[in-house]
Amino acid sequence: MTPLVVGAQIVTLRFTIEDTGTGLTQAQLAKIFLPFEQVGDAQQRSGGVGLGLAITMHLVNAMNGTLGVQSEWQQGSTFRLDLTLPAKWTSSNYAPVSVVRRGDEHFVNGDQAVPQKLWLDDAAAKLAPPPPAEISVLLDLALKGELSTLRKRAAQLAVQNPTYAPFAAHLRQLAEQFEEERILALIEQVHAEQGEAQ
Repeated sequence: MTPLVVGAQIVTLRFTIEDTGTGLTQAQLAKIFLPFEQVGDAQQRSGGVGLGLAITMHLVNAMNGTLGVQSEWQQGSTFRLDLTLPAKWTSSNYAPVSVVRRGDEHFVNGDQAVPQKLWLDDAAAKLAPPPPAEISVLLDLALKGELSTLRKRAAQLAVQNPTYAPFAAHLRQLAEQFEEERILALIEQVHAEQGEAQ
């Protein structure tokens, strides 16, 4: 793992994996990330169905990363994964966290945790949320961790109905900062409140 770009808010990391196997031909390289593709002769193939690299590429794309391979026949291959991630922790400010659950109560480092509803800031609580059907879609995206799609959906929501623009802008800001827990807390709170109102 090699840090490529380090900033106050984000860091880009490169993961490099090299092997000295048989390498790949240009024709094999063109198909390596396609679903249900396996390269090499039948003896070299594992028992899989050829979905591993296709799924990996989908996950990397969902995280706005890049995945590439360089290979020379009979020389081996080098796979490269670049990911830009939030720089929330550094070695100087990281402290292990102990979370214990007893019944319905949560304790963080020995202290009782604040209920999730209270984690939201006051500004978020005053935003006009979209209708329940849209909240359900946003909740599904948040649960899947699809921040890029969630950001796009929030942008569309703001254009479709200006009433929801402040809510959408807040959601997009959280997504751009990779604040998955706060996104989920906000959407789950709205979802629960809308369920209570019905």
